[in-house]
Amino acid sequence: MQKKTKLFLAFFLLVVFAKTGLAQTFTKNISLSFSVEPVFTIQVASIEGGQDLNFGDLSTTGKGAIITRSLEVSIISNTGTPYKVIQQSARPATNEKGEALPEDSIKFHLLPSRDTKGRLEITSATNVTGEQVIFSSGPDGASDKFTIVYELKSPGLLNAGDYLTSLTLTAR
Repeated sequence: MQKKTKLFLAFFLLVVFAKTGLAQTFTKNISLSFSVEPVFTIQVASIEGGQDLNFGDLSTTGKGAIITRSLEVSIISNTGTPYKVIQQSARPATNEKGEALPEDSIKFHLLPSRDTKGRLEITSATNVTGEQVIFSSGPDGASDKFTIVYELKSPGLLNAGDYLTSLTLTAR
């Protein structure tokens, strides 16, 4: 009988220790890690389609007629650094013979999107010339979106040709 009592006592003590928290436990902490690469890019799309601004044939428009085209600009950023968007025009629009469109013929202004967070620097019609800061992000440098509206005012009868210039948009 003594053997049964010892066995019962050992089982009893094991149950008591387990219920009172005296049983041993082991803990292992596990690290969890990941990385996120920095992203900073600008995307531009013409609202009329494509990336280029084509104002069409001006020979059928009268003097003073205004034709508009728009670009939607999106800046994608997770760097947390404030940035600016700069528009640069290398030269006035010229035809194949080098004849230039009057400088005040192309103007632009910015419009906010539904959720623009930064500051639009150009909100009234301004000539497209040289280098211009057109947008400043908020202090957190978050992704943002806005629209640039370009207005081409027909100067009337121009010399024939395909008039061309280029614009560069830079986020920095």
